[in-house]
Order: sequence, then structure tokens, then C-alpha cells
Amino acid sequence: MVGVNTTLGSVGGGIGFYLIGFFKNYSAKSLLVFTCTGILAGLVSITGCCHTIEPWSAIVIGLGSAPTYFGI
Repeated sequence: MVGVNTTLGSVGGGIGFYLIGFFKNYSAKSLLVFTCTGILAGLVSITGCCHTIEPWSAIVIGLGSAPTYFGI
């Protein structure tokens, strides 16, 4: 369960960062950098609680790392 939640948290972070970059009309190179940064931010945000949460909430926590990082 820890591995699943960690992976889903990083996926949520990558998707969240990609969507923010896409809607702000950044270039394709910037979107790649944002996605990699989002994966790292998703991993950081999920690390403390990955053993106690459900998989759906891991995605939500990962998605929540994007606006937190950007300060939105």
C-alpha cells in the first residue's frame, strides 16, 4: 500500500503541475520541467502519510501540491 500511495501521489503532483503550466500557456519545454518538478513535489507531499491513507486520497494530496507550490 505504501508503494501504491507513493506512486499515486507523484502522479497527482505531475498532473497538477502540467495542468497549471498548460493553462498558463507555457512552452512544451517548460511543461516538461513543470511535470518533473510536480512529480518531486507530489512525492514530498505524500511521504509523511502514505502508510495511513487510501489510494484515492493520495492522488488528491498530490494534486494539492501543485497550487501549494505555486502559491495559488
